[in-house]
Amino acid sequence: EPFLVASIPNGLTLSWQSAKTVQVSPGFTVVNIGGRSIASLYSPVTKRIDQAWSIGSTNGGRLINFGLLTNTQTYHVFILYNPLTNATDLGFDNSIVASNRPTGWSARRIGSILIDINGDIIKFFQLGNYFEFDVPVVDLNSVEIPLAPNPSLYKLTVPNGLEVRAKINVSTGFPIDGYSDMPLNLSIQPTTDNPLTPEGSYVSASIFRGTIGAYAQVNTLGVTISELNIPTNINGEIQAQRSGYYYSSLHQTTIQTLGWTDYHLHRGR
Repeated sequence: EPFLVASIPNGLTLSWQSAKTVQVSPGFTVVNIGGRSIASLYSPVTKRIDQAWSIGSTNGGRLINFGLLTNTQTYHVFILYNPLTNATDLGFDNSIVASNRPTGWSARRIGSILIDINGDIIKFFQLGNYFEFDVPVVDLNSVEIPLAPNPSLYKLTVPNGLEVRAKINVSTGFPIDGYSDMPLNLSIQPTTDNPLTPEGSYVSASIFRGTIGAYAQVNTLGVTISELNIPTNINGEIQAQRSGYYYSSLHQTTIQTLGWTDYHLHRGR
């Protein structure tokens, strides 16, 4: 039905059940890939990521039914609807548009999950459009952030294929002794191609001075730990640069990823 609006899902909350299974709570939404219809779950449905898709709770959910489960990859979670049979189910796909869904089925993305290096689903909790890890993931561990004006890109543990707003803890590191007039300044920003970047918030690397204009900027004469929310690009990347100097290679910048906010769920993407 073309008049149906793909607004935020009602219910359909994802919950981690085990290293290979995710459960989705009852709810309904408008599917918007391959046709528009209202799809409803009337009871919780659990699907396995390590088995090829077959209809029904506790069965396999991976829509890519060839090869092994891909480690360190994003799998998007879709509610599936068959307009001919009125059947509803769930599936996991590495395509943001569910291009591997079964023939004749429509789909709507209701969230995303991440696979670790062991091929297991990273444990998470969902509250609305916010997803938080059970245990924060260390993405940078005492890393030397480059001096301005030469920022580097850093990959965070967040979904790929769409922009999200990453929630991170940043430990700036410790500044070198004897430079009280030159604190360690850290600028963490979205990449220039990110549509979630607020207008006017991006500061060019060529004019960065470590004190003003950065989207998220930390200034310290000692170790500072800050909780920040930074938009990523579709590859899960942010960029960072600094002024000032580290005390040593053991006192550099550490970033933990706590989770992410998925604003695209509101827009039906």
